[in-house]
Amino acid sequence: MAELALFKSTTAAAIRAATPPQLAKHFSCKRCSLHNTRRYVVLGEGSLPCDVLFVGEGPTRADNLTGRPFSGSSGRVLREAIDDALKRVDRTNGQLRLYMTYVVACRPCDSKRENNREPSAREVRTCLGRLNAVAQFASPQHVVLLGKVAHASCLDLFPGALKLYDPNYIHRQGGAGSCEYQRFVRELQDLFKGTKHRKVLRRRIRRIK
Repeated sequence: MAELALFKSTTAAAIRAATPPQLAKHFSCKRCSLHNTRRYVVLGEGSLPCDVLFVGEGPTRADNLTGRPFSGSSGRVLREAIDDALKRVDRTNGQLRLYMTYVVACRPCDSKRENNREPSAREVRTCLGRLNAVAQFASPQHVVLLGKVAHASCLDLFPGALKLYDPNYIHRQGGAGSCEYQRFVRELQDLFKGTKHRKVLRRRIRRIK
């Protein structure tokens, strides 16, 4: 089976070049202190507009080094789960348009050497305008919120969104061999079955301040 487009290797420069101009301004954001410790603003990756939008907590150390969302070990769990779910419904990424992003676009940490922490309420509030802009441009049929921070932060923005485990939790439980992984894949499979592929149309994007 050919490798799905979403899972091919890419670079921060390639992602930036493919980002619509309406969203590219966020690559230079300095609205909160997280810009002091970041290497890249991890805006997102995938197809815009999209059928399904995935929203996680924030970039990992690996994401910060690559500029690509879900690029570390937990990200591989998510990408494998999407791949497995698409195979079960006999679909490929060319038929369903997917996009991945985060609640906060810069790695949440207090110094470059420290591990990730949960983003603060202020950091989340500061970045919600950027997430809203992405959502307006994405115009998804369905939104998947990954983990408790995404659940708590985004339900008002995405009422009716599907709430699933954070891929990092599934990775800690054993990854693809765990019961949590199989449940995750079944949830995605059910979602993908009910998602109709849409032709890409030009959309008027509401200006987000």
